[in-house]
Amino acid sequence: MPPYSSVPQNSTLSTARFGPFEIDLRTGELRKLGIKLKLSGQPFQILAILVERRGELVTREELRESLWPADTFVDFEHGVNTAIKTLRQVMGDSAGTPLYIETLPRRGYRFLGRVEDCTPTVTTPATSVATPAPRSRRSLLIAFALLSFAVLAVGAGSLNRRFTSSANGPQIRNLAVLPFESPVNLDQEYFTDGMTESLITELGQLSALRVTSQTSSMHYKGTHKTLPEIGHELNVDAFVEGSVERSGNQVRIRAQLIRASTDTQIWAKTFDGDVRDIFTMQSQVTQAIANEIRVRITPQEQSHLHSAGPVNPDALDAYLKGRYFWNKFTRDGVLKSAEYFNLSIQNDPNYAPAYAGLADAHIVFGNLFGRPTQEYPKAKEAAMKALDLDESLVEAHVAMAAIHLFFDWDLPGVQKELVRSKELNPNFIRIYNLETYCFEISGNAADSIVVMKQGLRLDPLSLISEVDLGFAYSFAHRPDDAIMQFRKTLEIEPNFPMAHSGLGLAYEQKHDFAKAQAEYRSALAQDPDNSFWLAMLARADARTGNKSAARTTLRELERRSHRQFVEPTFMAMINIGLGDKDAAFASLGKAIDERSAKLIWLNADPIYDDLHSDPRFAELLHRIGLQH
Repeated sequence: MPPYSSVPQNSTLSTARFGPFEIDLRTGELRKLGIKLKLSGQPFQILAILVERRGELVTREELRESLWPADTFVDFEHGVNTAIKTLRQVMGDSAGTPLYIETLPRRGYRFLGRVEDCTPTVTTPATSVATPAPRSRRSLLIAFALLSFAVLAVGAGSLNRRFTSSANGPQIRNLAVLPFESPVNLDQEYFTDGMTESLITELGQLSALRVTSQTSSMHYKGTHKTLPEIGHELNVDAFVEGSVERSGNQVRIRAQLIRASTDTQIWAKTFDGDVRDIFTMQSQVTQAIANEIRVRITPQEQSHLHSAGPVNPDALDAYLKGRYFWNKFTRDGVLKSAEYFNLSIQNDPNYAPAYAGLADAHIVFGNLFGRPTQEYPKAKEAAMKALDLDESLVEAHVAMAAIHLFFDWDLPGVQKELVRSKELNPNFIRIYNLETYCFEISGNAADSIVVMKQGLRLDPLSLISEVDLGFAYSFAHRPDDAIMQFRKTLEIEPNFPMAHSGLGLAYEQKHDFAKAQAEYRSALAQDPDNSFWLAMLARADARTGNKSAARTTLRELERRSHRQFVEPTFMAMINIGLGDKDAAFASLGKAIDERSAKLIWLNADPIYDDLHSDPRFAELLHRIGLQH
């Protein structure tokens, strides 16, 4: 086979743009903002193939056949790896978080960027105007944001999308904010993610809109799906998408509103300003979108839109890094987030969001990794400080609701905070999770299912919300529905341990212990150090008659408890499976002393069904404040 030409065979593409780059396949040149880059040979040829077949998998075998003919003697594996590495270095791309070249392990590569075909064409008189085909998620906003701050990108979006008025289609009441991008500062992912989350929160305060939560929106980061496809999956009428470019303390936000069904632009505008005024700029974006789609803004909402004040850039930077790590929901991520929230507070002791973030960090750590009696008092102190500084901060009210629920066991206090939270932001997804828990522990299983389904309308791709609905079915003693729900979750993410655990519990409810054990083992395979999955497996072992294995696990957890905090409820679960009620009640007594967050489900979780007839169970419920 002859050596590969710069232009793929049968290609109609000769010049194309993607982001700040322009590739000329006939001259073999790659330029960035008009400046020619040093890229030639096999790295350029690979890029040419990927651009030509954008969105498709290009296998390593196809690359070998095209670029490494059979009659040459080269180390192909080393050659292609070196070429891809060179290509990424020149383009400033990353294998871990790719903007352009995605690696599909052991298979090949895929080009993710949106490509504009700039090949010259010969025009003839047209008899009709074709409607542009739906396009992939990554838009030409990347290129627009790279223009000089001195040049306004007026009308640029209309070059490649038809510009329509919101009045020219169905009414827009369901929105999603797709992940904003930073085409220049590729190392500031935390900043653009933070801006996306902040705008979602800002728009979510408009009660006339339903705004998809951040969790589901971020699912489409770097996706190659078309906007109509995403709109169908999220069930939204329109998208807000754009880019954020930061240079020192100067920020440019370019936003546009796109109708989901037709991929047509409704509105676009560029906002320039100082980073200190970033939230004022976001309020301006929100106001402009609301005006364009003609939604009603209440006086309270209007007042909030005009209340954003200046922010200390260093405090903002640390806060956004904190949220970035907090959203990972790992032990290391939560610890790192607390460091950044504290740094934000040091930079500005009056910055309320940093205190709310710190409260969230202590809450998550106290629920998942640490001792509640150590974490929750710190969480409460931070949340109260946040509310003292800004009573209208929804994150602080939701944090306080979580503290009242998981640590104070104060249901009236939870309800008060959730009511206020909904007044401030009816689209804030964590409100619905907490409300679901309240109904579950109060014995209102049917209402808990209804509320979680409402939450999933805002967060249709959230694994946590999907799992919460599955547990709501289990707590309502509807194991068949729970099984269907957990299977649905595993279709989205086959390796999600909490879904495997929930499926195991549902199988236990149906006395199918072999399937339950298999699911608990799947959870452990994904998260081997998690004591919860280990305890659930031991409980299932005991219920199948393998009490020796269950006791071995019980001893292992007791040994672990000398080195790190292990929930006493885990020991109780195993002892219930072993039929040792005295030991189970002793462990639950310790859990009360530790203020274990998991105790709030004592009356709802089927794990504890075997204890209900014992008088000591009613006494436990009374101590927790759950006695009806």
